[in-house]
Amino acid sequence: MNILEELADIDRYAKSSVVLEDSDVSRYYPQLILNSGKFPLALGANFTGEYQAIADERLECKKTLQRLKKLGVTSGDEYCRAKVGDDVGKIAINGSYGKTGSPYSILFAPEMLIQTTITGQLCLLMLIEWLEYYGIPVISANTDGIVTKYTRGKADLKQKIIEEWQTRTGLEMETVEYKSIYSRDVNNYFAVKSDGSVKRKGEYSTAGLVEKKNPDVEICSDAVADFLSKGTPLLYSLAACRDIRKFVTIQKVTGGGIKLWGDGPSKDTKVRDMLPVLLANGWMKDGRKWQRNGQTHDASTAYALCFPIQRPEYLGKVVRWYYSTQAPGPIVYAKRNAIVSLSYGARPCMTLPDDFPADIDYDWYMKKCLTILNDIGYSDGTVNKE
Repeated sequence: MNILEELADIDRYAKSSVVLEDSDVSRYYPQLILNSGKFPLALGANFTGEYQAIADERLECKKTLQRLKKLGVTSGDEYCRAKVGDDVGKIAINGSYGKTGSPYSILFAPEMLIQTTITGQLCLLMLIEWLEYYGIPVISANTDGIVTKYTRGKADLKQKIIEEWQTRTGLEMETVEYKSIYSRDVNNYFAVKSDGSVKRKGEYSTAGLVEKKNPDVEICSDAVADFLSKGTPLLYSLAACRDIRKFVTIQKVTGGGIKLWGDGPSKDTKVRDMLPVLLANGWMKDGRKWQRNGQTHDASTAYALCFPIQRPEYLGKVVRWYYSTQAPGPIVYAKRNAIVSLSYGARPCMTLPDDFPADIDYDWYMKKCLTILNDIGYSDGTVNKE
């Protein structure tokens, strides 16, 4: 394969003579605010100094985290202080920028918001235009960063372009080399770094203060990350994990949720097989919906309502569950006849058990892993399920 063929190869992989690289602007919008010297009128010029102090403190925590991770340290007092400082600082500086668009906030400054946003977009477009002009393809771009794929012979040229861009904009860019990147879209992806570690964004990230506040079957993203970076079989990762918190989903349920215990309808029933039951129970088709006694639902919800409720259990407005082989029936909304999304086979787990459950539905979690792989475009046919 010659160099032109390597560059034309699918964008997610780096090759021996091709670099796949992520370049992110450090504290992009906060730095643009500081560079502009603008401030919310209600707070006055003192805002700038306080905002700078928070941004600097967060940067020091971030550097400490990076240093500790290079040493293999991921626990202890120093690590925890740095982690909390980094997360809280990020929320403070980025949240402050977001509040400049709220008329109910003392930080309200619509002109500053518009200037910061448009300046940021134009700066990044300028960089993309320079890189593309000099033959360095940009394969992905987001609010504050880009992913490029180029021949190693252009590494020095790219660095000079980045340095010139930093000089003109007063911004600083951080660069990481990838082995591969697998994206569902620009905000949700796995990226395998050159050192073998995995960057996970959006839906696939780990729950915490900044990325995802509520966990959602994290074990599946963990298993996919290990498969992509190490080749670990998916089922091995699922079976080896004994932390029930990795298997749970937490979801807000407006008005409260009720678990319906009992046989009920099967979650795998095809729509065509639902039709006789729906019609026999008085449901009439209206377009893509079904109606009965003034109620309108999709086929699955209407079908579930054809079965008698057995042993209802009220769970509250924030529901935590894992998928079980011994928990038939869905979770429904307490105040309306509707099923909570993806809740068939869900066993409520409102209190974490002392022992790891014996009824985990590994088939469900395996299917979820395969769905993730399909969504991110993994298709080389070597998925090892066992």
